[in-house]
Amino acid sequence: MPRIEPFQGLRYNPVRFNDLADVIAPPYDVISDEMRQALYDRHPQNFVRLEYGTDASGEDRYAVAAKLLREWMSSGALIVDDRPAYYVYEQTFALPEGVDSPNAKAEYRRRALFAAVELGEWGNGIYPHERTLAAPKKDRMRLLATTKANLSPVFGIAQDASRAFDDALASIINTRQPTCDTTDQGIGHRLWVVDDAAGVASIRASVADTSITIADGHHRYETALAYRNELGASGNDPANWVMMTLVSGSSDDLVILPIHRVVAGVDAATLADLPETLAAHFEIERHPFSHDATAAVLKEIQSGDRTRFGIYTGGDTFF
Repeated sequence: MPRIEPFQGLRYNPVRFNDLADVIAPPYDVISDEMRQALYDRHPQNFVRLEYGTDASGEDRYAVAAKLLREWMSSGALIVDDRPAYYVYEQTFALPEGVDSPNAKAEYRRRALFAAVELGEWGNGIYPHERTLAAPKKDRMRLLATTKANLSPVFGIAQDASRAFDDALASIINTRQPTCDTTDQGIGHRLWVVDDAAGVASIRASVADTSITIADGHHRYETALAYRNELGASGNDPANWVMMTLVSGSSDDLVILPIHRVVAGVDAATLADLPETLAAHFEIERHPFSHDATAAVLKEIQSGDRTRFGIYTGGDTFF
């Protein structure tokens, strides 16, 4: 199982920033050009300038990010914590408008842990669920190699059948005051810095035997692994570790919504054989493809407790 350890985090100096909502930013891969400009305009030290910046003064954005990172640290805008810590995080949110999910809550409270996770090849306690692309990995490698920092975490789901991890996070959240507390665009963010011996021991014990499935950040993980291998790092060398956000797989507030994919370039013979091929693994239902018929099937799915996948390959039938 991977080692999951506390680390000395680099954080915005709370004395310098009255509201962290001014300087936080979403993950880089969901930021549009319009959103990036809005974040630039929000504050001259918004995190987007490091994570997903732009070229400036003849320098590429990776060099700009490294330069800004050094400047912000030197000026005290960013500070390194004195001691290694686990960082407990709670995000409060509602489902997006228009999403109709059975048993949806009015508000979700996703509890997570920021920690340093020892890198390892896929299958050694850390598992992927999707394949990666060369271009995003090249981008993340340039940023990592130039800044020499994990600027955003990999998002992992920790196996937690006994709920020991979920309970450990709840204990911190329910008994301590948060270090940071802010709201941005209707989403609440609270952070607890856990660096005391008892708190660290409790969290470490709760994740001692867990495996991790990557939920988001496959490109960042593979980039960190490639960077480690390139440097030949091992043991406690910082390049042998990656920052992760871990959520308990048993959490009641871990919500996974349906996602739609369009697949192109599939030959006719494969499409024709698809129902028979899938029948070896799934129960296949055929339904007429029309507005009323499709709406009726969706309504039935929403009122039931079975997980289903829908496939449409053309014509007047969907599966």
